[in-house]
Amino acid sequence: MLRLRGRLTLLLLAPALVVGCLKTLDESKIGAADASTEGGSGATGGDAGGSGGSGGTSGTGGTGGTVDSGPDSPWPGVVPYDASKYPVTNLASTSARAIISVDDSDVFRTELDGTSVPLFRHPIAGGSGNQVPGFTLERPQAMVAPTGSISVFVVGGTDQGGGTLVRVPKAGGAAESITPQTPIELAVGIAAAADGYAYVSTKAIAQNTTALLRFQLTAGATTGETLYVTADGNESGGDVVVTGGCVYWVSNGDVWGIPTTGGARLAALSTAITDAVGVAADAVYLYYTRAGGSVWRKKVSTACDSGSSVEEKLTEGFTGIGDLVTYEGKLAWTAEGDVSANFAGGGVFSSSAAGGQVTQIAPEDDGPVDIAAAPADIVYATSSGLIRKVPKKPL
Repeated sequence: MLRLRGRLTLLLLAPALVVGCLKTLDESKIGAADASTEGGSGATGGDAGGSGGSGGTSGTGGTGGTVDSGPDSPWPGVVPYDASKYPVTNLASTSARAIISVDDSDVFRTELDGTSVPLFRHPIAGGSGNQVPGFTLERPQAMVAPTGSISVFVVGGTDQGGGTLVRVPKAGGAAESITPQTPIELAVGIAAAADGYAYVSTKAIAQNTTALLRFQLTAGATTGETLYVTADGNESGGDVVVTGGCVYWVSNGDVWGIPTTGGARLAALSTAITDAVGVAADAVYLYYTRAGGSVWRKKVSTACDSGSSVEEKLTEGFTGIGDLVTYEGKLAWTAEGDVSANFAGGGVFSSSAAGGQVTQIAPEDDGPVDIAAAPADIVYATSSGLIRKVPKKPL
């Protein structure tokens, strides 16, 4: 997640087809029936550390401009942002770039790539947040906070270059480290799945290094299981999602698949690419964003490979496009916008998962970068450190 991008022309087009209290719990039963709860990867080298922010007040964003798709475009223009239909509420503010994850009641945030940084918890309904006591985190890159779990699962690394996997209590307490079968480099992406495992992608620059692994969500399970070792190295790692007995993840700008029990890595797309950014899934489709500003989907294969279906472009033209989430038959994604021009062209956008009309549901203000789907809201983080929510459904 959270990547800085260069300036692209905002076309904003869309096709006509177009994740409490402590309690005893069996965490192996956590997860959605069709797809994983994911925590995407963040860019390294985040801003200097900031202090925890208090819950903000409801605010309205700027109005969006109309986008002319042009007479030769196969997609209609984007419905501009309307603050009366999609009011934005500030949940937290910090001076550091953040990664986020949500459960059914709270958003959790920490500083991207920070050293000895705390975890904060803020009610999605609004009100004061608090630091989760008892631990700090090292170079966090991604996290997931499954609904029904007493834990948040955070992946990252150390200043010495190794990777870290930790389970931390949502209510506070000692962190619990998960030890991989073999040493790993920086862990960058994580997804919690319905099978009771968390799946993690890592950077793997050295040859014969673990690039994908999993560990049990259940408290007390402290050993990871290697799923894929790269013989050649030079793997970037990236966002992870799980559906239909397959793990899909981004590495080196392409999307790969493998059975949840491990095996040979397979190309998930029929045409190789080098610019994949975010990935999400439901029971039928894999969805992904590309750095050029487009959103795509492809039917998942039971073999975890590219299968026989072709990729469909759903929309394009989004400046600084980032991660995406699926919810209730829809997609939502972030666009940071043009950083050099006050985030022009940025925002949070939504469409049917099948494609169709795109609507801007949050303004470009401060450059939206990270995104998560809560029960009634889309929660997102901006590149300037704001944590905000916007309703899934218009008022």
